[in-house]
Amino acid sequence: MPRKMNKQARDLVIEKIQENGFASTDEIVDFVRPFYEFDSLASKEREIRRYVGQLVRSQRDEQGTRTMFLEKTKSEIIDIDACQDSARIALVGQQLMLQSKGLWKSIKKAERRKLEINGQVSLFDEDVLLRELSGS
Repeated sequence: MPRKMNKQARDLVIEKIQENGFASTDEIVDFVRPFYEFDSLASKEREIRRYVGQLVRSQRDEQGTRTMFLEKTKSEIIDIDACQDSARIALVGQQLMLQSKGLWKSIKKAERRKLEINGQVSLFDEDVLLRELSGS
């Protein structure tokens, strides 16, 4: 995939966000706009794929649980309620487990940082963090 901006411009964007630890999306969009190289054909393809993803993610059962997933390794859409191939369903399960592990790591990091800012724990005090998260 070709780069949309040169490395120096990307580095400036990251530096701008890191200055205060946060930035508004609109501010960064305005900053990126002059550096961004637009490809209308690639944009159309991305938008079509994004629409397909939204359509797939919107499919839910009566309890509100998703039924369709975009399986990344095989680039397939799998409806776990209708699929009869256990290997494909297993791929979806593996993908969901990886996503949940990534989310859990980010949750722990955010909680750890919040406690650190409040002076309650050092950045690397995992035991205290886990006790705080579990409520014990």
